[in-house]
Amino acid sequence: MTEDVSSLILEHLRAIRGDIADLKHRMDSIEIRMLSLEDHMRGLVSSVFDLQNRVGRMEVDLRQSKRRLDLADVE
Repeated sequence: MTEDVSSLILEHLRAIRGDIADLKHRMDSIEIRMLSLEDHMRGLVSSVFDLQNRVGRMEVDLRQSKRRLDLADVE
């Protein structure tokens, strides 16, 4: 009887160990995907800042052009 119980416990422990190994593998995969998403988001944020700077420079250039052509009041 004791041997049967020990065998059953070992069987369950092996199953638990396998499940934990599977979870570790899945977590590693999720971590890689998250790092990839973070890198992508950093790139997007950088692009947005670049676009904001470009629009800002275009606004300055447009104001200067309007002033030179006397199309707008000098601010």
